[in-house]
Amino acid sequence: MHPAGHSTTASRVWAILALAAAGVWLWISWCRLPASSWNDLRLAAVFMAAHGEPVYALPGEGVLNTWLYGPAPLWLWSPALLAADAASALLVAGGVNLAFHLGALGAVCLCWPAAGATRADRLLALALTCLLWPEPAFRFLQSDNLVVAGGLIANLLLVHPRSRATAAGRWGAALATALALASKQTAVGLVAGQILWLWLAHDARSAWQHAARTAVCGAGLAAIAVAQFGARELWFGLVTVPGRLPWADDLAQRTRDTLPWLLLLWGAPAVVLAATRRHWRADSPALGLPIACWLAALPLGLAGLFTVGGSINHLHGYALLTPPALVVLLALARRATPRAVPLAAALTVALVLGKIATTDHVPLWPATERVRAADALVRLTPGELWLPWSPLVTWFAEGRFDHAEDGIYVRFITGHPVSLAHARAHLPPRCRAMLLPPGADWGVAIKLAGQPSTEREIAGWRLVRWAPPSAGR
Repeated sequence: MHPAGHSTTASRVWAILALAAAGVWLWISWCRLPASSWNDLRLAAVFMAAHGEPVYALPGEGVLNTWLYGPAPLWLWSPALLAADAASALLVAGGVNLAFHLGALGAVCLCWPAAGATRADRLLALALTCLLWPEPAFRFLQSDNLVVAGGLIANLLLVHPRSRATAAGRWGAALATALALASKQTAVGLVAGQILWLWLAHDARSAWQHAARTAVCGAGLAAIAVAQFGARELWFGLVTVPGRLPWADDLAQRTRDTLPWLLLLWGAPAVVLAATRRHWRADSPALGLPIACWLAALPLGLAGLFTVGGSINHLHGYALLTPPALVVLLALARRATPRAVPLAAALTVALVLGKIATTDHVPLWPATERVRAADALVRLTPGELWLPWSPLVTWFAEGRFDHAEDGIYVRFITGHPVSLAHARAHLPPRCRAMLLPPGADWGVAIKLAGQPSTEREIAGWRLVRWAPPSAGR
């Protein structure tokens, strides 16, 4: 008998079971993506950029949209441009989002330097990461997703002996970091963590060289963005407007709402890392890099969390830390007890079942019903129906970009009021109705409705109609 071989085979079986369970949750998450109007809003910016419509419009100009982030997602989500309709575009973009996530997670889990980590440990870490990952990352198109994916790849290239030894690997780390910065402004915490770790773990020269390479790559991306969008427009859209976002109306309530997440995403890792410090420093000193990024990302993450619309998607540090930390910790646990592998697999399955049991919507096929219903309603009344939460549907149905309600709302709360003439300039030419998601509008679009108006629920939407202006008015 060969107990070691038997143990290896059993571990692989457990790892495959865990991966299958994680795959179920990823499939459900992809199926859920088209149901959210936020994904339509964000993906519409990709189509605007591709068709020459200003994404970063100056005050009083252009179609108002919800895009407050860097240009990189507008480029990286571009495979969605090949789709034939809005529902397909959302599914393609969702697939691209998953591909970036799984590519980065898979690379880190399979290649992170960790003494004693077996293939089964690494596959289990990948499966478990997918279940411990912040749920919005798989369900929503967020610029934060690309910050994390770029950061994971950059950190891996910085710590892996083979990539660190080559110019291609060092420049690859810089490019991945620059793409993260070009995705969202708050990614500067990632860069700060990298420079801090390189300085402490290696030397000042390594830190400054990485900073210089990242700056060169960033300058190249900035030049492309300026050529496409304009320097004044980029500054206004990336600095001026986000810089004026107000704090949440009720900071005490926001604290109560987010405290459990802060304890989970910061308190729990801190306790585990402190308790195992001696072991992980011996097995994977490279873990100091994601820990440094985890800490450096906290200040801006908290600032984003407590602004209007802020949520846990701002907390990049947890996502940068989890995959490499799980590889190291699972290897430690397996050496401590043979039950660690089946327990990790069982935990993965339990997390999947728990998520399915507590999630309000668990489609087993892409949830495109609302998108397709909106498309059908627009085509029934061409030039008359405004979709302030589904501009992508309008683009595919009528080839026109209309204002997004969130874009109008953000301009108002950041001190850039929208004139009535500007608000009406990018609405359907014979605007007589609007389609709103029930309970999800900001109350801005409805103010543009004529009087008297009627409302009714239809196909998961709130349809508001008003009488056309009388002759002579």
